[in-house]
Amino acid sequence: MRHFATLLLILALFTACDDDSSNNTNNLNNGNNTNNSNNVNNSNNTNNVTECPADFALLTEYQSYQGLIACLEQGIGDPADTITAFIQRVEQGSGFPIREGTTVVFAYYADPAYDQEDDEFSDEDFDPNRRLAPIAVSGDFNGWAEDDPAYHLTAAGNNFFHLEMTLTAELQEGSAYKYIARDNADDAVWFSDPLSRRFQYDIYGRFSLVAGSPLAGHLELTRDITATALGNSRDIYIYLPPGYEQETQSYPVLYMHDGNNLFDTAQPWSNGTWDVDGVMEMELDAGNVRPFIVVGIPNNADRMDEYTHVEDEISDGTQTYLVGGK
Repeated sequence: MRHFATLLLILALFTACDDDSSNNTNNLNNGNNTNNSNNVNNSNNTNNVTECPADFALLTEYQSYQGLIACLEQGIGDPADTITAFIQRVEQGSGFPIREGTTVVFAYYADPAYDQEDDEFSDEDFDPNRRLAPIAVSGDFNGWAEDDPAYHLTAAGNNFFHLEMTLTAELQEGSAYKYIARDNADDAVWFSDPLSRRFQYDIYGRFSLVAGSPLAGHLELTRDITATALGNSRDIYIYLPPGYEQETQSYPVLYMHDGNNLFDTAQPWSNGTWDVDGVMEMELDAGNVRPFIVVGIPNNADRMDEYTHVEDEISDGTQTYLVGGK
């Protein structure tokens, strides 16, 4: 576990920067790695779990996956509760997709609670009629193939789908991917993995990452963080610099408000962007700064109350209101 050396900065003024998405290099048309040979459904793991576990916390993430499949196949317990316990176990660890050596497990749960809006585009928002099987995974590792049966996820029942495959460490690092479902017209519906720990944005919206890259940073999203003093909760964006997953050093941390405006215009409820990750990596390349972590704390409907220390008068042209100051 890394120990973060925390640098707390009070930010008085931000200047908006144009975002041309020039720092995002992955997209659906990325044809690299088309000649890579991957062994799907190939596992090199030992200590396999074949029985439904009583407690997922006692297992590794990969063993938890094996235990979940055993529970679903054997019809033990409430499937929804079991899937939820499994997801919580993995999210408390390294997150999705599950990685153990060269084994990678992609998992998708077609449930609105676990398939939330993840970018500003509505095309991939959850709709049962746009999440029809087969569910496939496609990315840098298979040339973004649209309908390769080798990359179809297996339906385990109860709207849970999974695929175990082999990817070398080199193919995991920075490898972008999305899921593909079908709609009522049997057209392809591309959407990012809603459970994925690591992601970034490009002109197509959010895309998922198998693992972090030594060459580029990435974003992570931690949901429902409770603020005890404010008495509310919100999702938190975290930017991790290039090489974070390959290094063991400590990093300073920069905390920034308006976290939904920091990284990309495709972020949900974004009102523009400061392109913080793009600017940071530009400064890193120039040797002007050393790597640091950015914690972006999104605003909410109480933005004026939370961000101001005195009340202020605003007018809608007809009436004047006092706002803020809490």
